[in-house]
Amino acid sequence: MAGTTTTDLNGLFKMAYASEIQNLIPDESLLTRAIKFQGRDYLLGNQYNQPVIVRSEQGFTYSRPNNGTFALNPASSMKTQNAIVDGFIILEQSGISYEAVARSDNVNSFRNAVDLVMGDAMESFGRRLEIGLLYGQSAEGLGGLASATVVSTTVTKLAFDVGQWSAGMWTPLEGAGLDIYNNAGVALNTTGPMVVASIDTVAKTIDVSGAVGDNTAIVAATATLGFPRFYAAGTNGADEAIGLDKIFTNTGTLFGIDAATYSLWKANTFAVGGALTLAKLQEAISVASARGLSEDVDVYVNPLVWQDLSTEQVAYRMLDSSYSAKKVVNGFEALEFHSQNGKLSVYAHKYVKEGEAFMFPTKRAVRIGSSDISSNIPGTDNGQIFIQNPTTAGFTFRIFSQQSLLVTRPAVCVKLTGIS
Repeated sequence: MAGTTTTDLNGLFKMAYASEIQNLIPDESLLTRAIKFQGRDYLLGNQYNQPVIVRSEQGFTYSRPNNGTFALNPASSMKTQNAIVDGFIILEQSGISYEAVARSDNVNSFRNAVDLVMGDAMESFGRRLEIGLLYGQSAEGLGGLASATVVSTTVTKLAFDVGQWSAGMWTPLEGAGLDIYNNAGVALNTTGPMVVASIDTVAKTIDVSGAVGDNTAIVAATATLGFPRFYAAGTNGADEAIGLDKIFTNTGTLFGIDAATYSLWKANTFAVGGALTLAKLQEAISVASARGLSEDVDVYVNPLVWQDLSTEQVAYRMLDSSYSAKKVVNGFEALEFHSQNGKLSVYAHKYVKEGEAFMFPTKRAVRIGSSDISSNIPGTDNGQIFIQNPTTAGFTFRIFSQQSLLVTRPAVCVKLTGIS
């Protein structure tokens, strides 16, 4: 397509994909799909203000019969606080070569040229956003180390602590950059990001490569201080939005509200101490019910944990009229239970660590920000996706989002720990 301009490419992109950009979000991004995105409705200046109830009405007066005119207790009205939420930016940059563009003279050929690149870019973006919704600003990061072994001067083999591994999270992260911190919050790789060189899902280890001094520091810290934490490069601290793990374990001020002052702003933790069973799920529900839960909840567990629960339910299943001597159809696409709160739905989530799970009413969570996942470059003419590379033979395209996760009723949420 000789003489192609960015305007031509933007037009072809819109014709080829129309409004499909949201449909390119991978199916495994369960939270992104389940939690509603809410745009500028609550924007106040540069921040988002979301009113939340932190104390219920308490202005009651009781009286016995024939008590005449009796005094009323003072009003004690419901109390609300504004959760102040800032949208955090995730931006992914990729590109398409002149050669690929040159073969694109209509919508179909253009789509053929960019489908592979766009599909992988969206899958990668969706993965990073989803991992952030789970573990953004988590004290444990993407996992904690049990040991670090020297492979070479520039490569170290890292083994994960019990319950900290998630094969589904790590498998696609080969080539990703990591920052590794000791348990005092001090960065161990000071020269640059450690790069994931290889992943062993059976041994639950990853090999990382980086500067000699950084590898030495990681091995030494693991041996002496123990339990270093992983973070995607550049995300530990103020640059990443807060996820469920941080919200469910918060005991201080979060989004401008102090959980030490308002107990309804503090979530719950429940130590399973073994295999996760229906009985343990019911116990966890009881913890949340005692603090006001009276609605349906969703539970996100590691696929291996989901398998254990599924196997438990198979053992309880009775044969009915669907039984056939020729073929037995068994297994489950979904797990749903009825409990004191209502319906409890369990989902296998590829990115949840093996030793934990998250239980909460999804409708009490919202993604707030100025932009959900978008291919339009902010601050440019509407519909601009591609820009010319100044020094290489191709075009750049970017995927962008500015949002944060807010859970409006932490008191009815539970993080389950100690699952084996």
